Amino acid sequence: MKPNVFGAVIVLCLLLFSVQGRCVNVPLSVHNPVSSWIRISEPVVGGVPLPEDAHVLDPSELAIVAQDGQVLPAQFKVLARWHGIPSDTTKPIKWVLVNFQGNLGKGETVDYLLTNEKANIAPALSVRVSDTEEWITVDTGMARYNLSKKFFNFFDQVFVRGGGLGPDGSRLGSTSGGGLGVTRFDGALVHERL
Repeated sequence: MKPNVFGAVIVLCLLLFSVQGRCVNVPLSVHNPVSSWIRISEPVVGGVPLPEDAHVLDPSELAIVAQDGQVLPAQFKVLARWHGIPSDTTKPIKWVLVNFQGNLGKGETVDYLLTNEKANIAPALSVRVSDTEEWITVDTGMARYNLSKKFFNFFDQVFVRGGGLGPDGSRLGSTSGGGLGVTRFDGALVHERL
């Protein structure tokens, strides 16, 4: 069987609950089913049920902890609440969608912990999207993508911080001649290809 990054499946298994009063500790087991690939920062997504008596009202109370005790950046979304709709913040969370990135060796199973005993940490770089009359801009912190609303190019401009794309932190984008060019942040054209 040929490994496929897009088709790879990571299994998120709920092993057991350990609830003491308002304390929630849910062990999560993540398995890499491919014995020939190492997975670095692989997205791990899954729904996790929470007991009603844990009385977790806000997903910001939750965190993912790695085996070494390090809190990992994670996102949580309320899917269902006990005796209420997902937007009713007065009701305890029944199901929460957990999203984080894990590292897995070839064929390895790694255990994580969903808990409300530690604080969640925000990702080091957050994604920002802005919308103007001319552009839609997606900024990941490491790269910025400008999509033209007029010309419907796939990417009209791509900026990479740290100079990864071209000299002096340059950008890749459309040129006035209709070609593709690399331009420095100061606007000087470095290379053009029609």
